[in-house]
Amino acid sequence: MLINYHVILLRCVCTFFRLKASYCLELGTPQPSFSIAHGLLLLYFSPSLPRTTRITPQTTVPRLYFSIIRVLLFSYFPLLVSQRLPAAEVALCFVPIWMELPLEAYYLVISYIDNFESATRLSDLCALMLTSKKLKRAAERALYRDMRLDSPRKTILACRTLVENERRLGELVLSMTIHTSTQERASSFIQEDDEEDEEAERRGRNSNSVSNATITGDVTSSSIDAVGADVNYGIPETFWPAISFALQCLRRLQHLHVHIESGNSRCAWVLWERDLGEDTVNITDPIPSRFKLKTFYSDFTWDAHLVKFLSEQDQIQVLHLADYRPLATSQLRGDNEMDVSESDNVASGTTSYIALSQEALPALTILECPFIDAIVLLAPNRPITCVKTCFSHEDIFSKIDELEDLCNALSKISGSGLESLDLADASYEEGFSMVILESIVRVAPGLRYLGTLALPVGVERLQFYGMLRRFHALYAIELELSDWDPAPGSPRALRAIAKEADLLTPLNSPCSLTRPFSILMIFSRASTGDHPFMSLFPSSPRILRGSLCDDLKRHLVTLDNRYFTIENRYHTRHSENLVDVSLIILFISLEDEMYWYSV
Repeated sequence: MLINYHVILLRCVCTFFRLKASYCLELGTPQPSFSIAHGLLLLYFSPSLPRTTRITPQTTVPRLYFSIIRVLLFSYFPLLVSQRLPAAEVALCFVPIWMELPLEAYYLVISYIDNFESATRLSDLCALMLTSKKLKRAAERALYRDMRLDSPRKTILACRTLVENERRLGELVLSMTIHTSTQERASSFIQEDDEEDEEAERRGRNSNSVSNATITGDVTSSSIDAVGADVNYGIPETFWPAISFALQCLRRLQHLHVHIESGNSRCAWVLWERDLGEDTVNITDPIPSRFKLKTFYSDFTWDAHLVKFLSEQDQIQVLHLADYRPLATSQLRGDNEMDVSESDNVASGTTSYIALSQEALPALTILECPFIDAIVLLAPNRPITCVKTCFSHEDIFSKIDELEDLCNALSKISGSGLESLDLADASYEEGFSMVILESIVRVAPGLRYLGTLALPVGVERLQFYGMLRRFHALYAIELELSDWDPAPGSPRALRAIAKEADLLTPLNSPCSLTRPFSILMIFSRASTGDHPFMSLFPSSPRILRGSLCDDLKRHLVTLDNRYFTIENRYHTRHSENLVDVSLIILFISLEDEMYWYSV
């Protein structure tokens, strides 16, 4: 794949070397004058230099083609000799032998590759690491800055690399995303493991042994060397211990995402020190902070391990919790779920508990959790601006009780107040949506995003709009229309509903002066194969100006240079077959334009 990078080497050579003549390097198709230049180059360059390489004077805007990314001429610059050819043929760059590229030049080249989203980005960075020592240093920073581990075998190998090179690589990792394997990934993992076992047997090695090293003791490569043959939900025995070892090496880690799709989620002990794999420890012992997170996406079970870890993190700004329990048991174990006898002790009150203190997480601004009880615990006395949660009951009276608890917690938020609120529900009812509006407007009148609400059909819709006008800073709202009968089955009808949204924009609202009100309409959360709205969508999604993600941020959630984390479904990837999509969203603006997309 050819990648175009404008004026990369021209800047490096001319700007940093301050050459009198402007020359550039170009990897491309040989020219007639190439034979003369190539013969001279072989006198001073390595024989591995490809014959497709030439050096030409700058006549037009140069472009560097990384068709052979493994060979960059930076590593050969110190070997150049001060010689010139006639200008009619090919002129070589005048680079004295004592000149070397400064470190900023290498970072400039790496930045072009790192900012280019392509399937070969990682391979290109790995290839650059083999060219020179300075390029290796710059490429390693880009390669290890954001680590995405989605395979058990590769995760263990990557963690082993981090442990063995802790002094050099521990400072480079700023973000880490960990995915556990699904059943499909588990089968592929077992197949890869069997292939490795066969290869090991041919070499006379015993690769079927499983490492029995515990989390205690010194960190060695043998403790996480073997991938393991025993697989639980596609996850080897050494998977979580390897992650625990690696996390202790990441002193500058700021963003940690743990997605547990299958298997045991009671693994928050990996966030602790290496010697916390024992059955029981004293939870009051201080834990030295190895890193300070700013973003934490946790699928771990809410237990004392996770509570203690959150208590020590004072810089977390974005927190996503997949699980929550009102009180966490202080019996710290990292391998088994709470059994029947333990639950009996909980019921009888013989087990001690620990809860998150009110002084923890002082910088929290974005909170996502499917349990309203977690919002009630974490929201008060914290500068939270964005909340995403859902109702856990189907009974209307139970949901009203949850709503009251939520409003009481939101009223105690410190700072500038709540700006984004996303409330999901199993079923959206018009009557309960009115109750939500009446409750939320009293505690958070400065909301800029609100969702998801069922838009009434009859006269109640005017009351709905009138209540929305009390939100003086509202920019966007997400509405549910799937229960309408008959449904608005034409673009004209949908545009008419969007025009009505102009009524709910207050005169003193900032959006009334800068841009029209924005509205998101969710048509169906179930199967869309027979849905009447399917006829409104084109065969292929329509890309908005620039990119869909950037456009949504610009129209909906870009406020004061901050992005609201509304939902994870706002991405630029689309499905080719809209019938198979389980959720269809239509974005309508009031500028006589209608944009649609699927996720």
